[in-house]
Amino acid sequence: MQSPFPPLKEKQSKIISRQTILITMAGKILRLTSLSILFAGSAAIVFAAITLVKLGQSKGLTVSAAAAANAPVFLYFSKIAAGAAVVLLLAEAIDSFFTSKFTQPKIFQYIATAACCLCAFNFAFVIAPEMEYLLPYVTSNAGIRTSFHGLHETSRLLFSGIILFAWVSLVLPAFFEKKD
Repeated sequence: MQSPFPPLKEKQSKIISRQTILITMAGKILRLTSLSILFAGSAAIVFAAITLVKLGQSKGLTVSAAAAANAPVFLYFSKIAAGAAVVLLLAEAIDSFFTSKFTQPKIFQYIATAACCLCAFNFAFVIAPEMEYLLPYVTSNAGIRTSFHGLHETSRLLFSGIILFAWVSLVLPAFFEKKD
């Protein structure tokens, strides 16, 4: 059956090919940048928080006072993580649009990406706003401190998920690249 569209001229075909290459390269760059932010940024935030709480304790602060002092870092990062997750989903959408065959490794990559974004969105849109609301009362109210601690424990699991799934999505393609 003949296509209802007129055949592309050679020049038009080259332009479309160049555009496709540019779009796929942009998608790969966005993907790697977002995964880097989600993986390394989350790991750095966790490391900084642990270090700052230990430093606060060594200076005589309670754990809750030290944690309350560095909580804004987590809260600001939640916005960065949400933005990176949106960009990551866009990049994976571009990738899937230009992928001709969905292999098992590619599907695992998409699943790891989705899990990473789910963790980032839960942290940014569920946990962080509640923590931000409770933060001013953490040091003065034991009930709120308990609630905040529960949110903190959940955020630890979500950060672990962000780090793990971003790493898996980041490194998985390296094991299944075509060798020329």
